[in-house]
Formats: sequence, C-alpha cells, structure tokens
Amino acid sequence: MKALRRWPLWLTALVVLGLDQLTKEVVRRSIPLGGSWAPIKPLEPFFTLTHVTNRGIAFGLFPQWGDYLLYVGIGMVFFILLYSHQLDDGDSLLQLSLGMQFGGAIGNLLDRIRYGYVVDFLDFKVWPVFNVADSAITVGAVILALCLLWKNRGRG
Repeated sequence: MKALRRWPLWLTALVVLGLDQLTKEVVRRSIPLGGSWAPIKPLEPFFTLTHVTNRGIAFGLFPQWGDYLLYVGIGMVFFILLYSHQLDDGDSLLQLSLGMQFGGAIGNLLDRIRYGYVVDFLDFKVWPVFNVADSAITVGAVILALCLLWKNRGRG
C-alpha cells in the first residue's frame, strides 16, 4: 500500500501522459505534417501549432541519436520508478516533479515505440517546436532541482 501514498506522483503522471497523447493525436489528425495553424490569430507572429516530427531529444536537439533515445527514455522511466521509493510520503512537491517527468518520459517513449519519432507542435517561433511531454519533463526537472537545492541548503 506504500504506492498509494505516492498518489501525487501517479496522478500527475497520468494527467501529463493523457494530455500529451491527446494533444499529439489531435495534431496528427488535424494539421498536416509541416503545416501550421494559428489558434489565436493576433498571436500568429509569435505562436502557432506546427506539426513536426522529432527523432532527437527535447526541442529537436541531437536528431542523429534517435535510436539511442529509446533506451534513454526506458532508463529514465526505471530511474524515476526506483527513485520514487526513496521519497518521503509527505514530499508532494517532489512527487509532483517526478510525476511530470515520468508522464512526459512515457509519452515521448510511446511515440518512439509506435512511430520511431516524437510529434512536436508548440511553436513559439523563437524556440524549437516542442510538445506537452517536453514541457512537463523540463518543468519537472527544474522543480526537482529546486527541491534538492532547498533540502541541501538546510543541511549546509
């Protein structure tokens, strides 16, 4: 029953995974590959939904590593599962951060397994196109780093 005490991690992971997969499916069905759509016309110069594929890591980096990234994703999932057993039950913020990373990793991993690439679509024009999973992994990693820095600050 210890896993039930980790409900913030699992709920966050399920929400991130569901949102990631739903948005990618909508993009796949609604926007042709390479096409764009501006859901808010006045923001079109700054933001569109642009359907691209990505064999690299977040934000299109290292596309030549595509095959290896499948194994990196699997390793990340196992690391988070193992690390989650070390958490204090009351550490909801840390669980939230791991849940974001876990849900995002699973979302991109599912794409790599099914298609051999990840679907990206959030296009802010000044940054490479990315997706919900990339966002969750990045924000989760920042929260994790801040949590660990905060904990270590109290020890020093």
